[in-house]
Amino acid sequence: MQPKYYGAAAEYNKSRNIGLGQIIKIIGLIIGLIIFITIGYFVFTALTSGGKDSAATLVARERVVLSFLTTNQATIENDTLKTITSNAASLLSSDHYSLTQGMKAAYGLVAPPEEINKAEADTTSKKTLDTAKVQSRFDVVYMELLREKLASAQQLARTVQGQSNGVLKTAADTTIKNITTIDEQLAKLQL
Repeated sequence: MQPKYYGAAAEYNKSRNIGLGQIIKIIGLIIGLIIFITIGYFVFTALTSGGKDSAATLVARERVVLSFLTTNQATIENDTLKTITSNAASLLSSDHYSLTQGMKAAYGLVAPPEEINKAEADTTSKKTLDTAKVQSRFDVVYMELLREKLASAQQLARTVQGQSNGVLKTAADTTIKNITTIDEQLAKLQL
C-alpha cells in the first residue's frame, strides 16, 4: 500500500509523464535557439567584414589615385593644373597614411588584401592618356579621368565613414573634405 501524501509532498510525488509532444517541443526550442545563434553570428560577421572590405578598398583606391597623380604630373602642360595635381598628391598622400592607420586600428589590416589591390588596379588610364597626348588633349582628358577617380574614392569614403568609428571614421571624414576641395579646384579650372 502506498502512503498518502498531502500538500507539496503530494505534488512532488505525482508521476511525471512527459509525453512525446513535450519532448518534440523541447527539441524544437533547442534547434531554434541554435539556428538563431548561427544566424546572429553570420549577420555579425557580414556586417563587420563589409566595413573591413570597404576600408581596404578605399586604401587601395587612394593608392591608385596617388599613382595616377604622380605618374602623369610631368606630362601636364597647364601650370594651374600642375599646382592642383601637386597639392592633390600631398593631401591624398596624407589621407592614404591616415586611412591605412585607421584600417590597422579598426581591423588589424596593415595593407589591403592582394585580391582587392588587383581589383582596384588601373588598367585603362595609360592607354587613354597616350591617345589624348597624341591628339594634344592630355590636360583635358587627364582632368576628366582625375575627377572620375576622385568621385569614386569620395563615394567609397562616404561608405567607410558610415561603417566605422574612431580613427578610421576621422580619416574618412578628412578624405571626403580633401577630395571635395580638390574637385572644387578642378571644377573651376577652364582648359
